[in-house]
Amino acid sequence: MLGANRLAMEAWPLFPSFPAGDKAQTRGFCGTRANDTTWTWPLWDNPLDSDAIGSLLGLKPLLADDPDAVKLAGYGVAAVFRSQRILIGKTPNLTPSVALG
Repeated sequence: MLGANRLAMEAWPLFPSFPAGDKAQTRGFCGTRANDTTWTWPLWDNPLDSDAIGSLLGLKPLLADDPDAVKLAGYGVAAVFRSQRILIGKTPNLTPSVALG
């Protein structure tokens, strides 16, 4: 578990939250409640620096119901995955991911 926690700490700066009306929106997440919030992320072909990764994570086409693989390939995206945010008791978790497109 220590390795997973360390990885999460390193990735934290890539997922800032921004004001969206009277709510906050976190990069890569879509939805407002546990039962309708998803997290979507790309896999890419070539090594990228953290600025480029942040840009990829923020692409609006990723949040579409069915992301356009051809359009995203132009950004170097090889695959897109999505996971649903759920609550187990009061603890937020993510479901196993599914490949999109």
